[in-house]
Amino acid sequence: MALTITMTKSAERINLESSIKAAHKRALSTATNMLGNEYDGNLKKALEDQDFISRMHNAVAVEWVGYVNGYRELEALEAKEGYPAMNEAVRVLDNIASFLPESVKGECYYPFSGVDFYWLRIFDKVVFQDIGFYQEEEVPNMWWDVDTYSDARINDIVSTLKSQDIIDESQKPFRVTGDAEKPEIIPEYNCATNTLLMKGGHDVLDFLENRYPSIPLNFGAIVIGTPANPFMEVAERLSYDGYNWAGSSKGTDYLIPYSMELEDLNVFVKE
Repeated sequence: MALTITMTKSAERINLESSIKAAHKRALSTATNMLGNEYDGNLKKALEDQDFISRMHNAVAVEWVGYVNGYRELEALEAKEGYPAMNEAVRVLDNIASFLPESVKGECYYPFSGVDFYWLRIFDKVVFQDIGFYQEEEVPNMWWDVDTYSDARINDIVSTLKSQDIIDESQKPFRVTGDAEKPEIIPEYNCATNTLLMKGGHDVLDFLENRYPSIPLNFGAIVIGTPANPFMEVAERLSYDGYNWAGSSKGTDYLIPYSMELEDLNVFVKE
């Protein structure tokens, strides 16, 4: 089935997206308050405390279930309505691709990726890193569950993306597990022919400080979406490593199945 365009969101989609965002906001508020009260906002230190992580998961359990179930409902609605959000994702990704030199479209490194496999559309290979991959009993993050990261589930997602001509038939996600917050242990990703991709509200500056504390950034390009940091702070930090801003996309206000938000994207290219 070819992608179709829906210009106006249905009332059902508006209500469902609203409930998903509300669940996310409540859960994030609870977790942020706990982090502030117990660790004065020091996420790195908090993540070393397994008891804290367990208590945080329990504290947001109701919102978490609502969030995950909401996205399941969104997937069904997406198919029923002719895949309008996926069509929007294609538009945004193709726009981002236009800012990237051909020399950096071979391989992309995507930490904290979840199951956002759309990016295979614009890169020959994407290394998806998430601590949730290959877990058998529980997922050590707030948002998803073991089923989300299962082989069967991933095969279904990839099959859907291929059926809608979003990614090529030959494409498949290359998955690695592990904590992306830890210092770089796979230096071959950090090279001039690769692109670094970060999205989903992460603290980009903190990530770079923790992950590459004494290693220069050598990525040929860096794509950042919805960071926790102000744009000028990110741009200034990257300029120290020789990156120039190459373009941006406001993205779309649709919630994208498997991908969450796809907004406020900026591309930086190495000089």
